[in-house]
Amino acid sequence: MKNPAEYTLKEINGILLDLELEYELFDEQADGTYYWERVRHPVHKSILKKIEQDEVKSQPERQKESSFKQQRELVSKAVVNIIEKNPFFSERSDIIFYAKGRRRQLDDGTWYDMYLDPIAETVDDQYTFIEPKGGPPDAASENRRFLTFPRFLGDLAWKVGYRYNLPERNVTTLHNFEQAIENELGVSVDVVGEVERVLSKRRIRLPLFKQVVRRIDPDICFMTYGHSRHSTFIEACHSHDVTVIDVQHCAFHKNYWPYHYPGERERRIKPDHLFIWGEYWKEAVELPFDDTSVHTTGFPYYERQQKKYTDTATKEQLLFISNRKSGPELSKLAADLADENIDLDIVYKLHGGEFDIWREEYPKLAAAADADKLIVLDEMEGSLHRLLAESRAQVGITSTAIYEGIGFGVPTFVFDVPRAYEIEALTQYEYVNLVSSADELATHVHSLDNIPVPDVDAFFKRSSLQNMSDIITELRH
Repeated sequence: MKNPAEYTLKEINGILLDLELEYELFDEQADGTYYWERVRHPVHKSILKKIEQDEVKSQPERQKESSFKQQRELVSKAVVNIIEKNPFFSERSDIIFYAKGRRRQLDDGTWYDMYLDPIAETVDDQYTFIEPKGGPPDAASENRRFLTFPRFLGDLAWKVGYRYNLPERNVTTLHNFEQAIENELGVSVDVVGEVERVLSKRRIRLPLFKQVVRRIDPDICFMTYGHSRHSTFIEACHSHDVTVIDVQHCAFHKNYWPYHYPGERERRIKPDHLFIWGEYWKEAVELPFDDTSVHTTGFPYYERQQKKYTDTATKEQLLFISNRKSGPELSKLAADLADENIDLDIVYKLHGGEFDIWREEYPKLAAAADADKLIVLDEMEGSLHRLLAESRAQVGITSTAIYEGIGFGVPTFVFDVPRAYEIEALTQYEYVNLVSSADELATHVHSLDNIPVPDVDAFFKRSSLQNMSDIITELRH
């Protein structure tokens, strides 16, 4: 057996995909539901995190402190939710928007849901905007309700000892699966515990979510993250014959398993329809939807940003797009490139999760920045879309921003490291240029004018709001 660190990401996924079929996990049922699809994504993430723990340094004390703070905040929000924005006091609405709560702050200070607010702004129907964990007060969405209290009850029941115990037959299957993972990849993972935790919370939350849906009595529900733990809300909607539409919220790739079901794998509890940004996303993964349920609509917020920065003047700069997964390797490439003779300014855009750690974890990048060889953006300064619009080219490994840069017509370079497997489809269709060193990247930079730009519509279909409106009208008749 190889040392787990020697496996590529593609090899690890291949092993796990084989094992889930070998143990027939998609056919496993307990407590009246198919449970593997509910835990498949978090189990996959947990395994990768354990294998890659040397790449992203763990900080147990900080995590423990953060976890305690989160629990304290959750209790406080749950108590407040009994009085404020209580979903059980909702008025009837034609539409529910169910959002995970990720928002971006606009120039006027308003917190905006990039995926659902554009749709909410265009519909004439009365709607209720539901957020599982609450959110900032200054939000663009109207008629907001939070599921903090009903979700908290599920958490509380689990913490005080309420357990749904899997039947012995299921436990045996999952223990065998756990052992196979340890034999193949050298890591241990508690799949039984994860399944029992998810099903225990589902027992508490599902009846409450059904009450919320019955109270609102909608015809349709738009949601993001329509998978894994959010499947319980999908169940609640389907119990009242509510049509559920999942709206694409991130880049789909073969390392993001909620939307990658290759071969004969079947997902039973899922939205009725999926709105995707462009035709490319059908090729990037094998979606768990039939062709008639997948609708190419575009991405309204992104299309708006494109128009906003249409006349932005281009600067002689090369933009690096970083995040915690790609930063350790991408930062070294940027620092090495800073020693090459190129005519472009190097701008290294950090992800928010890197602001506090980059100087410690990316010392080579810090040294180059201190020597004024490149610029590191380590605050929420400047719009990502403005940076894309004004850059001559972009460099990254894996990020939704890479696709957005392509949409802006920016020549794109991907550092050829194992993590680049996540955007394998981009390289297969030659939408990007792979580079293996700073020297090779510098050579490409000297001939940017000769690099063709792919068809933008493949990633982000135009006239997105009109497309959505037409499809919604069709679905409701």
